[in-house]
Amino acid sequence: MPIRVVIADDHLLIRLGIKSLLNHLGDFEIVGEAQDGVLALELLREFSPDIALIDISMPRMSGIETTQIARREYPDLKIIILSALEAEDVVREAMRAGANGYILKDCLLDELSEALAMVGKGRRYVSPSLGLQAPADELAAADSAAEGTLTARQMQILRLIAEGKTTKEIGKQLGISPKTVEFHRAQLMQRLGLHDIASLTRYAATRGLLPAAVPGERVRDA
Repeated sequence: MPIRVVIADDHLLIRLGIKSLLNHLGDFEIVGEAQDGVLALELLREFSPDIALIDISMPRMSGIETTQIARREYPDLKIIILSALEAEDVVREAMRAGANGYILKDCLLDELSEALAMVGKGRRYVSPSLGLQAPADELAAADSAAEGTLTARQMQILRLIAEGKTTKEIGKQLGISPKTVEFHRAQLMQRLGLHDIASLTRYAATRGLLPAAVPGERVRDA
């Protein structure tokens, strides 16, 4: 009996590449495709697949949020995140959300079959090209224990956002890409239930994360 798969990615070429590889492997049946996280969850509820391949950056709902909801509703579902982001803290965020694997998009076709095999055996898989020191299973265990708290990177970015730093300035100061900064900002807002930069600034001030004079200063849009 074939392994049932749902693919969620807003890039058609990525979906076509995945479909081509899965068809070549022969043991998989693609039961649904989604262009965003909301539709992905609808497909999971409709088809109850064995595996979901989920893009980390999608319209309407991110791959992280989609994974969190899917993990709560379908504890046995195998989830592999597809991403262009290489930062270790992003990988940790994905594992904390409940992902079983994390693959970089530029290695996707080379690694997908290996990732599927590992995840199918109940193991976790993270692209070796990321060069992470801890194995995927250790990353997942450590981040599971830290669930419900802000990561050190998120705390750094929260402080810098509240200080009025732009996305580019934060990226330059921390040595990460603007896209990674945007990812963490979205995760901060989701985790804290906040919806704009001013709210993040007020939150940081009330938690004593800023000098007293900073909250009254003008905050630039990041």
